[in-house]
Amino acid sequence: GFFNSARFQNRTLLPILGDHRVSGIFLEAPSVGNFAGIVFAWIFLRPKRLWSFTLKTTAVVMIVVLADARFGLYFCAFVAVIYPLSRFIPRTLLFIGPFAAMIALVAYASAAGSQLFDNDMVGRFLYAGQILSKIYASQVFGLGASDISTGASFASDPVNDSAYTYVLVEIGIIGSAALWALFIYSPVLDRTAWRFKTVVALYYILILTIAASAFTIKTAALLWFLYGTLNRRSDRTATAGTSWHGVQQSAGYRGPVAAPAYGTRRLIS
Repeated sequence: GFFNSARFQNRTLLPILGDHRVSGIFLEAPSVGNFAGIVFAWIFLRPKRLWSFTLKTTAVVMIVVLADARFGLYFCAFVAVIYPLSRFIPRTLLFIGPFAAMIALVAYASAAGSQLFDNDMVGRFLYAGQILSKIYASQVFGLGASDISTGASFASDPVNDSAYTYVLVEIGIIGSAALWALFIYSPVLDRTAWRFKTVVALYYILILTIAASAFTIKTAALLWFLYGTLNRRSDRTATAGTSWHGVQQSAGYRGPVAAPAYGTRRLIS
């Protein structure tokens, strides 16, 4: 699984397991962590039974530990905090999130100067900020030439550790803002879809600070498929009451019950 299948410094999660990071069919350990975070966000969204949720969460934790996926671990904890607060998060705050993150990275790199960085989360932020601060004004708007590697060699390209740099150089700040606005301001059907949408938005805001692994189809396809299932115009299922933490569940009964339009009651400003 490329060069990131082993930690060149001490393993973060359970060092007794050694430096090897399990990658499985994903071929690279970072994608395993992203997969674990996406899966946890999904099972935490609508857990049906406490024992089932516990078993699934245990499996996610095992995946994160075996892959030594620091981002996956932090994101799972982040999801547990964000879901209850999602109703208070406005769309505009999600829209400006990536641009605030880029400003923060550049400011941090400028304040830190040319100091060496460690292979931890803080060090990754510093390295990403250093790369981002080196692009030209024309590249910010996607108008400058770039020498970004493609194919398998992209894994060793510096922009792989600073995905915001990659987005700006390839799409430009105007194009990326337009695409981001289409996602953020597009309507959702109900509260559950909105909760998952906030997690998807924050997933990209966070992971693009340190890695371009969010763009791989191995995990991106799953994430957008799950998001799409929550925004079907009619799922033709009946409600089976609430789960152990108050989220509506589907009974699995197939009948002519249309999903309520999100606009019928204004829940989110």
